[in-house]
Amino acid sequence: MNGVIYPFMYLYLSGYRPSLRINHSEWKDETNWREAADQAMEFIGRGRDFDNETKEKIMDYYQNASPNGIYRSESDVYTGMMVWEVNSR
Repeated sequence: MNGVIYPFMYLYLSGYRPSLRINHSEWKDETNWREAADQAMEFIGRGRDFDNETKEKIMDYYQNASPNGIYRSESDVYTGMMVWEVNSR
């Protein structure tokens, strides 16, 4: 919420009346720990390769955090959109 309050207040105090919509989503996911580790390395690495030591640390983390071999994750996400009208003079 902190990321939107300053632009909102700037517009409001400048005489605009922005419309603000906030959406809240909760996601729960269960996946094999190897797949979760691969996804994490792909996301973190963004196309670059990790050395074997780093890969091993990441794999160990996901394996240890996965009871019965299943990694569970939860995400609590807020997204927002702000629109306002500007009349040209």
